[in-house]
Amino acid sequence: MTLRIQKVDNRPADVHEGGTLKLWGTLLDEEGDPIPGTDLDSCTLRLTDVDTGEVINSHEATDIQSLVGEDGMLSLVLKPPDNPIVTAGAAGTKERHVALVQYEWDTDKGDSGIFEIDVLRITGIGEE
Repeated sequence: MTLRIQKVDNRPADVHEGGTLKLWGTLLDEEGDPIPGTDLDSCTLRLTDVDTGEVINSHEATDIQSLVGEDGMLSLVLKPPDNPIVTAGAAGTKERHVALVQYEWDTDKGDSGIFEIDVLRITGIGEE
């Protein structure tokens, strides 16, 4: 994978269920150089729940090429509908989601990167 992803302590990103999360990373070519957004042929997002494989908020192959800057930096904001709880579970537990970014350039070159996301289940907290 040559999507250099910004992480804190090499952990998945954390977000509350229904919250907003900003993800960023740099799209790199095979030499490790950033790929400007205008040099991309395509850049797509697939957002899924790890346990079920369910596609979240219709992000099967969402075009996100416009979110890549001339410095190769991808800046992606996942909004509340992108961070739901998919499976049943106890309040305070986490559910793992994956954002797969696939990109192509120079007609026949392509790569991908994965953002791991832990969604904190808040429904039911404080209820008896």
